[in-house]
Amino acid sequence: MSRPPRRREVTAAIRAVETEVGAALAEQKARAAKEVARGKYAAADAMVSTAKALEDFHQRARALRSEWQALGGSTGAAQSPNGDRSKPWEYFEPIQECLRSLGGEAKRQELETAV
Repeated sequence: MSRPPRRREVTAAIRAVETEVGAALAEQKARAAKEVARGKYAAADAMVSTAKALEDFHQRARALRSEWQALGGSTGAAQSPNGDRSKPWEYFEPIQECLRSLGGEAKRQELETAV
């Protein structure tokens, strides 16, 4: 299967949605806890209902990210032509050595040819 176009942009957008929904969920839970602490149980109950809906939405955002990765949209690790995935930290030392040999600075294309 070929990689989908604009995969980096879509991956970033999905991650942003997941992150922001997670932040909204945490904030909603904190607000509900404050209402419980104040003894305002009816208001807290409404907030808990919203938090449950946010939790469900957050779960679906995670599922969407997994589905996108299955389509080849993940940009988390380099992939060789035969389909093997390499971990980013496996490139750290070779890139560091190349940067040293090139005086500490290099453009990406220079590094790619040197590595």
